[in-house]
Amino acid sequence: IHSNHSLRTENITMKKDMRKMKARMTVMETSLQLSKPQKEKELVGAIEALNRVKTKQAQKIDAYETSKKKLKQRISQRDAEICQLAKGLEELRTASASTQRKFLSKHKEVTSLQQELLVALHGADEFKTQLERENDLNRDLTSRVLNLESQL
Repeated sequence: IHSNHSLRTENITMKKDMRKMKARMTVMETSLQLSKPQKEKELVGAIEALNRVKTKQAQKIDAYETSKKKLKQRISQRDAEICQLAKGLEELRTASASTQRKFLSKHKEVTSLQQELLVALHGADEFKTQLERENDLNRDLTSRVLNLESQL
């Protein structure tokens, strides 16, 4: 009997404990179910925030790629302009060298002509001096001849 009574008491205690545990589990399930939508909302919010960040990053990457393409086009354009300017510069250098050679050639020719002119002018001055002397002599001779004629 004692053992039976003890088993009943134990059984009643266990039932009470089981009810308490069941009540706790019900409370926990309710709490979990209440917090589950909140957690889901938080996760959905976090996912949406990540998607917004991802979208913004994609836009930034697209803008960067577009900018990069434009810069590459500009660089390509500038490279072409630099090549054209270098070609023009080389043409100018060639033309300048040719013009300089022509100038030096003409300068030598002009210098030579100036020397010839100086020699000719010097010779003309000598002839002028000689002519003046001969004119003086002729005047002197003419005056002597006239003098002699008048004496005769």
